[in-house]
Amino acid sequence: MDYQPPESPELTVPPTDGSNTLSKALEDARKALSQRSDEVAMYKTRWKQLGRELNELRSQQYFSLVTDDDLADYAKTLRANIRSFSIQYFDGPPREKLGRSDVSERAKRSPYLRGLTETEEDLYKYLMSPDDCPSIIQAYLWTFIVKRVFDKFCWAGDLSTSLNGLCKVMRPGWQSDTKLPANPEAERDFQLWSATTTRLLLGSLDTSEGSETDRVTRQARERLVTLIDSKIGPFRRNREGGFKESLDQILTDATEFDREISRQAARVRWVFPERTRLSFDPDIMEQQTGKPQPERDQRVSLVIAPALKKRGKSNGEGFKGPESWLLPALVSCDLLDEE
Repeated sequence: MDYQPPESPELTVPPTDGSNTLSKALEDARKALSQRSDEVAMYKTRWKQLGRELNELRSQQYFSLVTDDDLADYAKTLRANIRSFSIQYFDGPPREKLGRSDVSERAKRSPYLRGLTETEEDLYKYLMSPDDCPSIIQAYLWTFIVKRVFDKFCWAGDLSTSLNGLCKVMRPGWQSDTKLPANPEAERDFQLWSATTTRLLLGSLDTSEGSETDRVTRQARERLVTLIDSKIGPFRRNREGGFKESLDQILTDATEFDREISRQAARVRWVFPERTRLSFDPDIMEQQTGKPQPERDQRVSLVIAPALKKRGKSNGEGFKGPESWLLPALVSCDLLDEE
């Protein structure tokens, strides 16, 4: 029988002070690591917040921050200047009594003039009226400026045509086609791009008096003045000097206003109420100065100046909200007497 050594008894090592110290150190290390992890998470949160604040500060530096009241005041000043010009040169009895066929023929050569009233009869009455001709001249000038100056980069000289073409490609389709669904993010991206492009362009263009950009811009205004004169000049009530110079100043003011709008990250647009069977709405319209306050739903015979609307903020935020009305449309509700 083989010899089997006796089994050794199981040895139990009693805990020592050294192992207790090691366990405590390990627990302390775990607590410290957890605390550091919390601190790292806190710093990451603060870093992201600071990043957002920095981006906001940068956007405020990059984009011109103009208040709603400022924009409304600019528009009111332009309205006042156009009104003053219209009264100065078109108030009073006509120098030449034109027949309805003559006025109709002249209007056919000017789509902006022809589209101001719902009927040719209203157009004739306004143009031949001693008191109300200035109103329709204001309406014509506002229509012309909105179509040919605003949002056309006229301040950019030779680059205006290229910028217009580029904007047509970049602009969200639903802005020109109301059948498409609105996309606030796409609108915001376009406005930020447009405002940034304007800022970079203005930073590199020499627009000082006598510069190439100034020369091209001035020549473009002269062509517009000549075009306007050819359409409304025959209806002038007097031949006082300064007619073309006053028109040029109005176009200059409109161009400068449009340049300021182009620097905004918000979308600012001019809105003409639909002229067909238009009724007075005091929420979005106001009667021209010096005329009695019309009743709600009274017929509007003439839209003198467009409304001004805005979506988003100057820093590029707030595009998911509705558009706000900065200025109501200016209208005339007078029903002209038959002659």
